[in-house]
Amino acid sequence: MSTLKNEPDALHLIKTYLEKARAESGYSDFGSLDFQEPLEVLVKAVLNEASLEPGGRELFDESMVHLLKNRLRLQNIWNSKPDIDQIPLPKPLYILSLPRCGSTMMFNLMSQDSRARSFQLWELMSPAPEHIAAREAISQERIEYAERSVVRGALAGIFKFHHMGIFSPEECNRLLTSTFKTFQFSSWFEIPSYWRWLAAQDRTDAYLYYKKCLQTLLWQRPCPSNGHLLLKSPTESMINILYLLKIMPNASFVYITRRHSEVLASTCAMSRVQRLVRKHGHNQGETSFDSEKLGQSVLTGFGGTLVQFQKNLQQMDAAARSRVLHIEYSDLVDNPIKVVRSVYERLDYQFSDSFESNMKSWLAQNQRHKFGKPRYSLEEFGLSEETVRQWENNIASMIATN
Repeated sequence: MSTLKNEPDALHLIKTYLEKARAESGYSDFGSLDFQEPLEVLVKAVLNEASLEPGGRELFDESMVHLLKNRLRLQNIWNSKPDIDQIPLPKPLYILSLPRCGSTMMFNLMSQDSRARSFQLWELMSPAPEHIAAREAISQERIEYAERSVVRGALAGIFKFHHMGIFSPEECNRLLTSTFKTFQFSSWFEIPSYWRWLAAQDRTDAYLYYKKCLQTLLWQRPCPSNGHLLLKSPTESMINILYLLKIMPNASFVYITRRHSEVLASTCAMSRVQRLVRKHGHNQGETSFDSEKLGQSVLTGFGGTLVQFQKNLQQMDAAARSRVLHIEYSDLVDNPIKVVRSVYERLDYQFSDSFESNMKSWLAQNQRHKFGKPRYSLEEFGLSEETVRQWENNIASMIATN
């Protein structure tokens, strides 16, 4: 496969994406063009660093066009409905954690509350309907796009780590992908230049766009009466919690932690599957994958996230910090309903008997490792218990000196 490495090739490719998005959507107004720089940085990084195979390149191209179509369709709605940005975001409750800490379990349990408005995969991947008049329609195009993502994940074995369903609640940081300013892309691809660039950027504009996307989804399907938003964006929100508080000053957060040695090995194994899917378009069981390089990349990413999160907490006022509730993974696994009840009581959300009954039903139908238990170890990623201990000491020293 020929790899485009110079700037003119990347800019030509972006022009192709823009033209195709306009043609397929039928719209031409992107609104603000502040997405162009991050899109350019992302495309250059993927072309130069991600080593995509033809199937992976095809998937990347398709994804970029789809995200641009989302922007066009959203802007068409906002042009016609300028009051969407007045829709309130009622009492947001966020779930935060490093990957593989039980956030998906917590999220699914809390989604059993009939008063909670979470967002399903199909609406997060395609947040705007094709036509304004069909704002409540669950259209074939939106469903099929999400379905292709689910099928790719299932074939690759991702369900052993993270279950996805078209109509299941999913992480809302997918809305940030249409801004092209999200660390989500760095979990899909090995693109260090993009990570460095993004870490140095002010991301206020991305979060204002994200807020308007949430409001647009509520315009389509409102929050239940006297209800609240339930959102999950684990690692991204740890890094960007101050941006979230700018757009949702009344938000509360549940922060889940787990032993780092368990989290690191599991995250590396999941990331390997994700990156192979993005590289090939499907997981071909590539044997030449550099697992040790991935181990160091995950270790570095975790360290940066933990240090930044502690900095963020120190910058928050006392009232905001009081709405960040810390729970342990082991407690959640041992007694999930007790933990959820405690979260509701401490953060002032209304717990109900029907909610508890719904959680019991969900737990009965969703046993751990329902899709098989993945096998992994620290050693296969060039790590060890001693490496992790040294890394933890270094992180503790960095946090203490900040």
